Amino acid sequence: MSGSVVIAHAPAKINLHLAVSTHRDAGKHQLESIFCTLALADTIIFDFCAGSEPFSFTLNVEPLLPEHQQCPLSAAPNSMSVALECFEQVYGHGFLPGGQLEARLFKSIPAQAGLGGGSSDAAAMLRMLCWLAQVDPLAPQSLAAACQVGADVPFFLYAAKAGSCAWMGGVGDHLLQMLPMPRLDIVLVKPQAGISTRAAYQAFDANPQPPLSSAMLRQLLLNLSNQSPTSTAQAEAHMQSPVQATADKTPASQAAPGAKPTAQAAPGAAFALEGTSLSAADAAIFETGDHPLREPTRNSSSNLQHDWLLALAAACANNLEPAALSMLPQIAQLETELESCPGVLRALLCGSGSTVFALCANANAAQDVLKRVARPGIWALATST
Repeated sequence: MSGSVVIAHAPAKINLHLAVSTHRDAGKHQLESIFCTLALADTIIFDFCAGSEPFSFTLNVEPLLPEHQQCPLSAAPNSMSVALECFEQVYGHGFLPGGQLEARLFKSIPAQAGLGGGSSDAAAMLRMLCWLAQVDPLAPQSLAAACQVGADVPFFLYAAKAGSCAWMGGVGDHLLQMLPMPRLDIVLVKPQAGISTRAAYQAFDANPQPPLSSAMLRQLLLNLSNQSPTSTAQAEAHMQSPVQATADKTPASQAAPGAKPTAQAAPGAAFALEGTSLSAADAAIFETGDHPLREPTRNSSSNLQHDWLLALAAACANNLEPAALSMLPQIAQLETELESCPGVLRALLCGSGSTVFALCANANAAQDVLKRVARPGIWALATST
């Protein structure tokens, strides 16, 4: 595998629905959420050179693009090193092949924004490590490593490219159901100040808000493909065995003693390879060619019925939002400003913040909104699911 160059795209996410509970599991809040990934993504270029020396890893963060310099971007690249540590804790030191892995990380996703940039980078790192070690990124051990890195890292293993959507439970780490997702046109707006996830949950604990059901939102999405909602019993089964989403694969825990699990592709793994020849099995791990920003068969928001979009907008919810507003009142001002713009159907906090996303009627409306809100001191971007 000498001289393998891999380009990975680590998409941002928004929470169309976030319902945090006061119940805890090992100190972490139980929740349910509907995550979806965006076209906005960090880009990571991996370069692996096989050798006889033990596996080693180096990371370089490349200069930021000018359009992303309005808002500080993160030290979160360190999440990739944490992902390596967790992978080796789960699979054991010496499990990875000998050689040098270098990564160049091009950050586009702001830090402390609620967009999941660090978690998505970590998931891309885990997928790369799984490919090198020839293990399934959705095997129980791989998911255990993802959970150790952070609660929403497993989501990015299941949903590795733009336009993916999932209903997650537990502490955000258990897949309950993959959901269809049309193209939605989104404007992201973030003030210079960020909000740490820990601080947001502490503020929530001081003034907890009741969680709202995601049933209406899930049904609206499922209606796109006439799927049936997942029952409570099915959801609980997924929480017990999150790899049921790939039931046709043999879990690593059932492999023959001493044998490495067969390499498998993460669903929609957003990778491309350059300058290397791969076996058919290895090539199946990655998508070749340009990063697929969206499925060609997905409907754009301009083609969706306006009433359906309005219903979707009304069904979005985030009971962590009041806690974030108490910490950073500017968020409320941004939401009010966005919702006053023509073509905006709903403005809502992304996760724990401090980014606000505006769901727009179509791509033209999103561009008009971006022109209205963009100014010094504000990071703003038009994107899509």
